[in-house]
Amino acid sequence: MIISASRRSDIPAFYFDWFLERLRAGTVLTRNPMNPRQVSRVSLKPEDVDGIVFWSKNPKPLLRRLPDLAAWPFYVQFTITPYGRDLEGDLPDKNALTDTFKRLADKLGPERMVWRYSPIIVNAAYPENRHVEFFARLAERLRGRTRKCNLAFLDIYAKIRKNMARLNIADIPEADKTRLAKRLAAIATDNGIAPGACGTLDAGGSGIPPAHCVDANLIGRLSGRPQSAKKDPGQRPTCSCARSVDIGAYNTCPHACSYCYANFAPETAAQRLAAHDPQSPLLCDSLRPGDVVTDRKEAGTSLSKRQKNVFETIIRIAIRCITGEYAIYCNAIREEDLMAQINIRLDDSLKTRADELFAELGLNMTTAFNIFIRQVIRHGGIPFEITVDPFYHPENMRVLEKSVRDADAGRVVVHELNPHHHIKKEK
Repeated sequence: MIISASRRSDIPAFYFDWFLERLRAGTVLTRNPMNPRQVSRVSLKPEDVDGIVFWSKNPKPLLRRLPDLAAWPFYVQFTITPYGRDLEGDLPDKNALTDTFKRLADKLGPERMVWRYSPIIVNAAYPENRHVEFFARLAERLRGRTRKCNLAFLDIYAKIRKNMARLNIADIPEADKTRLAKRLAAIATDNGIAPGACGTLDAGGSGIPPAHCVDANLIGRLSGRPQSAKKDPGQRPTCSCARSVDIGAYNTCPHACSYCYANFAPETAAQRLAAHDPQSPLLCDSLRPGDVVTDRKEAGTSLSKRQKNVFETIIRIAIRCITGEYAIYCNAIREEDLMAQINIRLDDSLKTRADELFAELGLNMTTAFNIFIRQVIRHGGIPFEITVDPFYHPENMRVLEKSVRDADAGRVVVHELNPHHHIKKEK
């Protein structure tokens, strides 16, 4: 199970002590926003949690409490955008946020720090070129401290429509979105940052891969438990996130961002923060008469043992076919639609030998594996005989061991070899 903390609120910024208390307790309660009487009890025990995804615009509180998270694999999605207090009412300045990003990256590593550039709002105050200039400066500063940047344009939900009209913010044509997304993606790539297309941004038209903000592949690498990347059915059709359980609550984030669909009543959010009980099992809430609490029976996102064993076996056989040796460990698998991406960890010398062989054949590792899998399907089994080295056959070992014992006991015959023996001279 992957925990999302949280699309609905900034838990790292405002409620991190509460979150750590829930980790210590081993459970958290979360209210169904569509059916408020329905409350789920979610296990936070390390054995039940495959990973945690933090969403935040100011995760600075994590810096002082990182050791408390040691038992749980996690990564941080850190949103930094160019907006001022006209759109983001209560955030530190961008230099301070960038410093926090860099400090966290220095402690966690770049893989566990994902930069979110979202939402992208284009209007008179924030035209396309202003986005490009800000993005270029920040990408350069974050170079080497993140490997991923997820891009998303503003979705004007009904709850924020009046706010957006008041601020003269409207949707922009798809062609304009695609053009700007391509410019930002090129800048990210130049700085060693892989761009991802989130939400309604047309991944196909822009040429940017889907973002996977809740990234099963990354959770698999961090946890050592390969994850199923089956799409979360609870998210919008354009979302590519893996299945997760969100433990946040709406209208609990006091950042007062004008464009936020999850916190459309800033006064309510401020009041709920002031009344927040860090000991409560619910975020900014408590159980009420009539609430029905049930244990959340979330289907695990880890691949089954059988699935994992099948993939590991295929990888080992393929590597042996190529080099005569076995792979060490299949560490993560991502399945998307009808495609599968398999990441493997190999001994350096084994990989070098395989790469050299493929280069001579005009192939690469991916093409070679595809050929192998196709041959497996075509043959209805492994397309070669699986044997061990006959030198190590038990019968041969017994003969060799007897010869060693005879030699140790002096039961040997010494022959003098004539180098010209059996050589016929040419006439």
